[in-house]
Amino acid sequence: MVSRSVVSEEDFVSNPTARVPVCLCLDISGSMAGDPIKELNSGVKLFYDSIQEDDMARFSAEICIVTFGGDNVAECIRDFSTLSENEEPPVLYAIGRTPLGEAVNMALDLLDNRKKDFKSSGIDYYQPWLVLMTDGAPNGAKDELDEATKRVQDLVKKKKLVVFPIGIGSEADKKSL
Repeated sequence: MVSRSVVSEEDFVSNPTARVPVCLCLDISGSMAGDPIKELNSGVKLFYDSIQEDDMARFSAEICIVTFGGDNVAECIRDFSTLSENEEPPVLYAIGRTPLGEAVNMALDLLDNRKKDFKSSGIDYYQPWLVLMTDGAPNGAKDELDEATKRVQDLVKKKKLVVFPIGIGSEADKKSL
């Protein structure tokens, strides 16, 4: 998926609200089959509904979605957009392994690029949110996971990122979160 390089002038004029880039980083690996994937879909729907119900959030939150699992890769399945552009979340299905590090690194890159878009367009923004929903137990490349962990810890420490780690399912590995 190709990311928008800048915020359109039309979008800025029609919505001058300060923005918050949000990346939902969602585990769709095989271990999420059954109740966990249902819980994940319900959680994402609840997130969308909560944003929709809040006037400020509806105009300021720009949401993108990165999934990991599927064909054993991380993939951006929805680029940054407000809920007026994409009102409904996608329906997700479980399959594949859990390349968590790869997904988090992709999410961090997307969030950083979106901040750059806002800066170059003169749009005020809040620090980005990373919402990670997983049952844990990553099994992607260890170096990717180590890099993602370091990047997240560094950004949080510098107050450049807000992270919401959400364990999915009763067997979620809280330690990896």
